[in-house]
Amino acid sequence: MRKTLMIAVSVLLFSTVSYAQNLDLGGVDASDVKVPEVETPEVEVPEMEMPDTGNFPVGEWLDSNYNAVWTFTSGNIQLYTSEGSLVFDFEGKMEGFDLSGGMGGVTVSFSCGETARSYQFVKGVSNRDMTLIIDKDNGVHYETVMKMQ
Repeated sequence: MRKTLMIAVSVLLFSTVSYAQNLDLGGVDASDVKVPEVETPEVEVPEMEMPDTGNFPVGEWLDSNYNAVWTFTSGNIQLYTSEGSLVFDFEGKMEGFDLSGGMGGVTVSFSCGETARSYQFVKGVSNRDMTLIIDKDNGVHYETVMKMQ
């Protein structure tokens, strides 16, 4: 029995080594293998995705303290003078964009490195007004209630 077991192990070992050698030395040189060329499609990667403002209302609100109009569209926020000149376009510049909602209304918040400020816009459900909260990186806090235009 012991002799049979030794023969079986020897045959198994020999078979395994032979199989492995055939894989390694199968007569095919790696330089003979032809790999078809595949065209790689070009992919455009945007600098930053546009935020989804979801249920946040679109429209214009006036900050009467600065005579500035905040304009909200379905994918962007812009700041204009009341005369219509663009002051700042937040497209692609919003960091940490967050849209949240509850029984009291909807809130959009984000920061912008270019302006060195954090913004929060709170739109309640009881009227058309919107609260604007701005915190500068230097600690200055600004808050006002804006009327819809």
